[in-house]
Amino acid sequence: MALQPKEAEGFEPFLRASTLAMKRSLVTVSADDDEHELLTIAKHLYSARRRRAKAFAAYSMAFHEPPWDMLLDLYVARMERRMVSATSACIAADVPTTSGLRWISTLRQRGLVDLSSDPADGRRTIVRLSDRATETMERYLESL
Repeated sequence: MALQPKEAEGFEPFLRASTLAMKRSLVTVSADDDEHELLTIAKHLYSARRRRAKAFAAYSMAFHEPPWDMLLDLYVARMERRMVSATSACIAADVPTTSGLRWISTLRQRGLVDLSSDPADGRRTIVRLSDRATETMERYLESL
């Protein structure tokens, strides 16, 4: 809904200041700012999905997309330089461990995640978003 000319009176200084601030921010954006913005978007998407699931739980509505939840969580972890165990990835996807491990296997087969042993505890498997998946996720987040 656009403001009519009469309704827009008095907003001109605000609009000019907002436009100028936006232009300045576009000029001074650095790679770190871009990464921070993408990280914020990914966190917001993941958090919104959790809130949506909780809000509709009473209606027995399930909004499960385990691989997407895993990818979002793994992207956030990669940007924050955190390691994620396979068990934690399953928890992030809000699915039973057996289902989560099947999804991790599928994501690995498609080249979206890499697996490695935890250097501190060889019994634990670390799941990491692949470089290719990270680039794809960033292109997607930039498009929002």
